[in-house]
Amino acid sequence: MEIFAFWALLALLVGVLASSFGRNGFGWFLIALVLSPLIGGVALLIAGKKDGGASQRASGPTMKCPECREEILQEARVCKHCGHRLLTPEEALARESAASIRVRNRRLLALAIVGAMAYIIYNSNT
Repeated sequence: MEIFAFWALLALLVGVLASSFGRNGFGWFLIALVLSPLIGGVALLIAGKKDGGASQRASGPTMKCPECREEILQEARVCKHCGHRLLTPEEALARESAASIRVRNRRLLALAIVGAMAYIIYNSNT
């Protein structure tokens, strides 16, 4: 009985982590509960944080501020309505590059975890 409670607790932690990543916490909780909290957690690490999907720079002379959604000039560095600092194209490219490196490292870590699990399972059966 204790193993089921521990299993559900770990699945709940996966759901909470998914929610903090901007993903559906209940859905990830169900995945972790049905499959395995470890598999659900590794899958969540591979999926990573949910991207808003909207780029700060838009085409045309104006764009919307990502913070307050008011129209501002494309060349603006600071929003005149809320004071939000906007990224230059070079800064945006550097952030995207750093984010892709983090995603690659997360996937490599998940692959190493799965490989280590397979190795342990294989050696425990022989």
